[in-house]
Amino acid sequence: MLRAVQTLHYVLLELNSKKTPIIYHEEKRIHDREHYTGDRKKELPIYQSVDLAERYYGNLQGLNKAETMEKYGKEQVHLWRRSYDVNPPGGESLKGTTIRTIPYFKNHILKDLQDDKTVLVVAHGNSLRSIVMYVEGISEKDIPNLEIPTGVPILYTFDKNIKMLEKTLL
Repeated sequence: MLRAVQTLHYVLLELNSKKTPIIYHEEKRIHDREHYTGDRKKELPIYQSVDLAERYYGNLQGLNKAETMEKYGKEQVHLWRRSYDVNPPGGESLKGTTIRTIPYFKNHILKDLQDDKTVLVVAHGNSLRSIVMYVEGISEKDIPNLEIPTGVPILYTFDKNIKMLEKTLL
């Protein structure tokens, strides 16, 4: 979604880094056309992945939240939006979202953290909720209560074994 890309642009502007941002696409069709030959030490790598896309709401996708609550009831919409394993009609639950996000986290983000790199993840509320659930060990029962504040960076500090030491909202 465009919001995540816009957020990344604001972050890059604030960083004022001397490194050149280079976007790497994971989609094979696009990746095969990339022929970057620059100095990797002077780049700021950016990876885009559909695995971090927002949760798919199916038949509710793009609908106004207030109108949807009026049609289906506030409790039902809350259940669809916040529960762990209840799918909206034709859509994806948070559990379904974790099927995409957690393997991406383990295969890419975790690898960079183990290599002692600083990683910034710019994504959407539910894809972030699923990753936070995994990182913080939040149960399926407690995840409906987790709120990810929009536009507020969360800084995690890990030890050498990637055990979370500290969480700070910036």
